[in-house]
Order: sequence, then structure tokens, then C-alpha cells
Amino acid sequence: MAKPQPIRGFRKLLNRRLFIALLIIAQLVLLIAMLFRSLRLKWLEDILTLFSVVTALHLMTRPDKSAYKLSLVFLILLFPVFGGAFYWIFHFQSTSVGFRHRLAKIQKETAEEFLTADNATGEPFEEAVQGAGESKKQLYYLKNHTDFPVYRHTHTQYYPNGTEMLEQLAEDLKHAERYIFLEYFIIESGKMWDSILDILREHVKAGVTVRVLYDDLGCFLTLPSNYASTLRSYGIQCALFNPFHPFLTSIQNNRDHRKIAVIDGRVAYTGGINLADEYIDQRIKYGRWKDSAIRLAGDGAWSLTVMFLQMWRFCTKKQEDFESFRPLSPAKPTDCEGWVQPYTDSPMDKENVGEHIYLRIIEQAQHYLYITTPYLMVDDGMLSALKLCAKSGVDVR
Repeated sequence: MAKPQPIRGFRKLLNRRLFIALLIIAQLVLLIAMLFRSLRLKWLEDILTLFSVVTALHLMTRPDKSAYKLSLVFLILLFPVFGGAFYWIFHFQSTSVGFRHRLAKIQKETAEEFLTADNATGEPFEEAVQGAGESKKQLYYLKNHTDFPVYRHTHTQYYPNGTEMLEQLAEDLKHAERYIFLEYFIIESGKMWDSILDILREHVKAGVTVRVLYDDLGCFLTLPSNYASTLRSYGIQCALFNPFHPFLTSIQNNRDHRKIAVIDGRVAYTGGINLADEYIDQRIKYGRWKDSAIRLAGDGAWSLTVMFLQMWRFCTKKQEDFESFRPLSPAKPTDCEGWVQPYTDSPMDKENVGEHIYLRIIEQAQHYLYITTPYLMVDDGMLSALKLCAKSGVDVR
């Protein structure tokens, strides 16, 4: 009698998705019908076409990436009658504009108080600059444009796959004493997530604060619509990034692709590994999945703690005492050499931080440059940098 439960749950989930899909299709049909109805007026068609041409010219003068501008211009001119109108309708949606401004305000306020202050002493930033060689330009760029400080006393460990990461992550989670923060684009029931959830539920009973933040659209096909309530019933605090609604709005294009785990502000994970079974080869979704992660143990984990708390405050709209989550004692010196400077990037602003860092790394390559990525969509600038690197005698793969 226990077997029908998952089937009913699956049908309920399918019905929700089907309803949303039908609602979106209905909105599209209605919008297109209204547009074509208006085309019966020749003068209106001419005005809209001219408006699209002016919009395309305007886009070409903006200081955006060329590939982004060309794609928009192509779509607008492909549908000249209503392309320009569509662009401005979505561009000026108040919800999307407010979304960007609110996130930028939170990041600026909290960075000044809890990260920039860490840079004020000049140490270990000046030490890092002295030993960074040509990479010091990168340190200055990140310090001046992201406000994220440099840390020492931080041990780093690279994990080439999800299986190795999960083993260590589980151990770290078991030793949590104060809090556990998880922020992921995809969470899906299975061996990976269920093993983590068991640990989280035990820690909640022991008084540890546990928070889970996931992207609603990223988990649209992997979690039930009421999963946040399920987690809360276990005593786990849960928030959704940009909850999905079946309405035609540009705000739905804003997604949280980050993967962050923080334990007591002393240990943190990031990288490309989500909490789903294809990342540990327990589910063959698109063939064997190759992704990686990195573990920070020490002072550098604080930056990732702040990143999580910024997004938590954004999603919950509640004030947060960041200082109360500081590690209770400074990290002990480790046997590792060097410094770490965690940083974040966002499509909400005009600064392509991640891309700029990649360009700097490519420029500095001396002997070889090996890249593994699940998403290879390079624009002219990135392709030119790779070609120049190869032409300069660097082994580029």
C-alpha cells in the first residue's frame, strides 16, 4: 500500500507543471492575437517597424557585450513590427528593475561593513601583492570592484568529481556546531541529497541552525512545489530564490546558479556540483557527469558565508546580523602557502567580473592552459584571447 504514494505525488507535480505551461501558452496566444489584430492598421504597422529600427540602433550604441547586443538586434529586426515594443515592455518591467536595485543595495551595504573592513588593515593583501607577481593586477581588480578581501590561513582542496566531494562534505556537516548554510541551483531527492538531509535533520535536533536556499526554477522538475514547507517541518529554515510564477515577465530570467555550502563560517564549498545524483554517477542523465568543486578551510570561508547571507537576506527580506555568524575564534595557521580571494559575480550589474578574471588568467599563461567546462559559449573577445595565447606558444587545450 506504500507504493502508490510516489505515483500520486508525481501526478500532482505533473499537473502543476502542466497548468503553468498551459497558462504561459495562453498568455502568448493572447498577446500575439492582440498584436496581429492591431496590424490591420497600416499606419500603426509602419510606426511600430520604425520604432523597432530605432530600438536596434539604440542597442548598438550601448556599452554592452557585442554578442548580447547582436542577438537582441537580430530578434528585433526578425520581427520588426512588434520586436521593439517587446523589448521595451520587458526592459522596463518594474519588478525586474526593483529586483536588481534591491540586490545591489544589499550587496553594497553588507560588503562595506563585513568585507571591506577586512581589507582596511592592508594585511594580508599587501603580503599577497608582494608575492603575486603579474597576478597582483588581478588582486587589485577584485579588491577595488568586488570588495572581497584576501585571506591567508586557509587550506584549499580541489575535488575532481561529486563522489569525492560528497564524502568530505558529509564529514564536515557531521562536525557542524553552530550553523550550516546550503545554497544550490539544483536539489533533487536521491542518494546524494537524502544522505545530506539525514545529517541536517539530526543537527536541527541538536540545536544547530540549518538554512537551505535553492532556485525555484532550477528545482522545478526535481522537487515538489511544497518542498520548502517539508523542510520547515523538519526545523530547517528554507527560502526560494525568485519563486517561479506562470506569467510573462523578464524577472523569471533571473536565476541563482551558485553552489555554496558553509559550515560554522570555518569551512566552505563552492564549484559546479549541485546536490543531485547525476553529479555522483548514481544517475545517468546525459552520460557520465563531470564537474568539480573546491573546499576552503580557514579564514577564506568567511567571504562565502557573507555571500550566502546576502542572498538569504534578499530572498527573505529580513534584516540579518551578519556579525553573529563570525567564527568564534580566528583560524589557526595552516601548513599551506599562499592566499585566497573568493569573489562573486552577478548578471545584475554591468561588471563582468568572472569573464575579466578568465581573460587575465589566459593573458598570464606561460606554458600551458587547460580548460574543462560544461558550457563553452565564447564570444569574440574570449576567442581572441584564447587564439592569441595559442599563437604565443602556450599549449592551449
